[in-house]
Amino acid sequence: LDEMDVDLGENARAVGRSAPRAAEFLEALNNYADVGRHGSVVLTCRKKVYDRLREEGGALAAHHEITIVALNASQIRSYLHARYPDAANPRRRDWDQVLNRLDRPEGAAARLVLSTPWRLLLAITAVEAGADPVHLLMASAGEDLATAAERIDQDLLAAYVPAATRLTVRRSRSGVQTRQYDAVKVARWMQNLAIHLQWQAKNIGEPGSPCEMSGIALFPHLLWPIGGPRRVRALHTSLSLPFAAYTVIAALRLLPAWFHRLHDSGPSDPILHSVLDAVRTLGLAGFMLFLLWFVTGLNATAWPTPGTSIQVRLSLASRARSALVFGFVYGLAGLASGSVLGLAGGFAAGMLLGLSSKVSLAGWTPDTASAGPYQDLRRERAAAMGVAAVMLTILTTLNLTGAAPALAYAAILGLAFAPCMGVAWTRYEIGVICAAIRGRLPIRLETFMTWACDSGMLRMTGSAYQFRHRELQTWLIHCASRPPSETG
Repeated sequence: LDEMDVDLGENARAVGRSAPRAAEFLEALNNYADVGRHGSVVLTCRKKVYDRLREEGGALAAHHEITIVALNASQIRSYLHARYPDAANPRRRDWDQVLNRLDRPEGAAARLVLSTPWRLLLAITAVEAGADPVHLLMASAGEDLATAAERIDQDLLAAYVPAATRLTVRRSRSGVQTRQYDAVKVARWMQNLAIHLQWQAKNIGEPGSPCEMSGIALFPHLLWPIGGPRRVRALHTSLSLPFAAYTVIAALRLLPAWFHRLHDSGPSDPILHSVLDAVRTLGLAGFMLFLLWFVTGLNATAWPTPGTSIQVRLSLASRARSALVFGFVYGLAGLASGSVLGLAGGFAAGMLLGLSSKVSLAGWTPDTASAGPYQDLRRERAAAMGVAAVMLTILTTLNLTGAAPALAYAAILGLAFAPCMGVAWTRYEIGVICAAIRGRLPIRLETFMTWACDSGMLRMTGSAYQFRHRELQTWLIHCASRPPSETG
């Protein structure tokens, strides 16, 4: 609960002003019932933060409260001896040099630091990676208790990412062990993820900002600004416009042959020929305008979300545009019958179809998100490729002459619709590539995020990633060496 809002953490004084999500969640839990009684849930929170929430009137209505107290020297010793039961184990001998001093004044700082499970985990991870526990945990000569404890805390946090990197096996998708990640690069990548969360926290509530944006949740489709928000959006638009231009060029190359076949099979009246030629020209012009509007409109979206299924949108403006386009396209198709009736019937059918609906990919919301962080982006990519395949099939069918250039144009035309329909997926890919070029993220980000969860630095929470502990996220932002440039 204490990590649901941006400014909670250890700062209990800010809870009353900046814990809307925590307060809303507590209200939802109080309204949650299971067969006439309060539902069974387990809620964890730092005690100071929860006490403050209770003072503000935001506590659970009926609950049992369990307070986890600090570990004492005996419990720390028992846990580590259970972890290393063999007294001849070199790790056990190293730890015994610290454990034997926990009850003495020189071991007071170590006892204070190791009294929380989180810091005990940090220390174990560092020692497993080769650190000397005596050097890591013992106070220096002349240090007071508070100074020594603070220094040890910082040393443990500084050692955690390199130690976890060395201890975690990196595997390919087939399960084969591959070359380990470089610890320096991992620290930089993790730091940029933490800085991005800080950037997200500052932009919460800005016009157009998505509801899922927060200072703690790493949604894959929101990571593209790490590559530079303006740079990524400019590249997204500039890379899509050539697709549109190529589509127009291909149409100019493909459609004349089709028009010529329809022209030969049509009526012999010169006036009707002129009318049909004018209609074809208008249809092609309408197609070009629609395509340019479609591409630029999609790429102008500030925060695209994964579209995971086909939906029908019913706005008047979009229906009117679709009516014109479908009318021209179906009217041209109706010319294949060689009669004005076919033209009129096709145009009427297209207008009705366009007025009744507009087909697009359904938008993503936290309520409809899949269980895995990347599953929705994959589904959007699959849906976009499906649309591309349909376009390829249609265009190939219209060019049954067997000419290789015509089929090549049709293939590229079909593939051009994939990035146009899969806007969130395309924006994410461009953002990751830009961030990788600048050294901010790995090029195979999904693989790295999975590995980071295995290492214990991140955890998967539904459709997002979070840092394993808020303290690590804060330390990466404020205490680790900063990169030369940040998100934004």
